Amino acid sequence: MHRIVLSNLFAFLVISLLSFHANATKNLGMSSNDGVPHPLLDACIETSDEAQDGSFAVGYTATFETQANGTSVDVTFELLDTDKVGVVAFLWQQSPFMEFGMTDQGNNVFTITMDNLTNGSTVNYACKFAFSGGLAVTKYFSYEVGEVCTLDPMED
Repeated sequence: MHRIVLSNLFAFLVISLLSFHANATKNLGMSSNDGVPHPLLDACIETSDEAQDGSFAVGYTATFETQANGTSVDVTFELLDTDKVGVVAFLWQQSPFMEFGMTDQGNNVFTITMDNLTNGSTVNYACKFAFSGGLAVTKYFSYEVGEVCTLDPMED
């Protein structure tokens, strides 16, 4: 009898601690795109409606976050236009040009983690949102990996 009670108590404590850890991780600004929490060094967030192709009715939010390892950056783009249907997103790397599929997190939020970057280097990314009837591409943003927020739309 005591063994069952202790076993249930232990299970309750483990579940409670895991729940606490998950909530603390979320509230302390820790990334978990891959299911493993990563402390973030810096988060740069900007909202805009500027497009290099197509147009945005409301706009988008771009977020860049360097993970504690200093060489991985979590990139998030959220499409604020609510009238678009069937939205998918692709991260555009400016040079050399490459396109990467982004993970749909729901509610027009898309994420990707870019690994093996050089701490202190500058990366330039834009996001192509494709949807039923068209597409729209954000401006390119420059972000310095691992530094205090230096997110700026690139000038033409």
